[in-house]
Amino acid sequence: MQQFNVDPTFSVYALTKRGMQNTALMSHRKTMSIVSNEIENATLMDNANGVIFSSFQRMSRFLPQADRYHQLASKSEHVYVFGIVDCDLPNIDNLTYVPLKPDDQLAKEWFLVSFGYDYFTALATEELTHIDDPDHLRHFKGVWTYDIFLVGILHEWLSGIVGMRMEQRQPEQHDYQRQAEIISNTIGRMTVRVMDHDKEDDVVHNELQSIMEKSLHPAYNKLKKNPQVETISNDIRATGSA
Repeated sequence: MQQFNVDPTFSVYALTKRGMQNTALMSHRKTMSIVSNEIENATLMDNANGVIFSSFQRMSRFLPQADRYHQLASKSEHVYVFGIVDCDLPNIDNLTYVPLKPDDQLAKEWFLVSFGYDYFTALATEELTHIDDPDHLRHFKGVWTYDIFLVGILHEWLSGIVGMRMEQRQPEQHDYQRQAEIISNTIGRMTVRVMDHDKEDDVVHNELQSIMEKSLHPAYNKLKKNPQVETISNDIRATGSA
């Protein structure tokens, strides 16, 4: 496995939380999984083409998603998967594994960053408990953002870690109309998910509804109102079990 320049103190979450403005709370692991799934769906279903950085903390947690990531890698510029190597890993074309050490800050974080010409977003969370705790007892805090400058900075830092340094795209070099179309598709899929969790006391239902109201719809409306908008600050803060 090739060598990477992983700063043990670097934090995707710390960089992302600085851009928080409008926020919606998440307190359930399933909600965070749905958000990750929808970011992936932008490539798998909507054909967004970009570079994807994804952390599973431990590679053994990546294995159940290997087939999905095989598809994701085939439709992306490239996919980088971060995690502590605690298992044998399958070879997947156009996908690179980035090993982490147990004491690396990134080993405590669950993140997914997608950055390209027609789509840019980032989910970043930091674990407050320990990865070996039972899933229902694990707690995270985090953000989901569509801010082009913030996602661009994350892309630049993560590119440096994997040795893929390149000139960052300027805001005018992105297709904001296409970004709006993809967010609209995400809203459609999320609406179905909200309907699937329609119990009044269902935490996931409430969190998904909050995401729709405080993040997705504002991000879409801002883009439609001003398709050349340079900054989209519709972030989601996640606290609770993951």
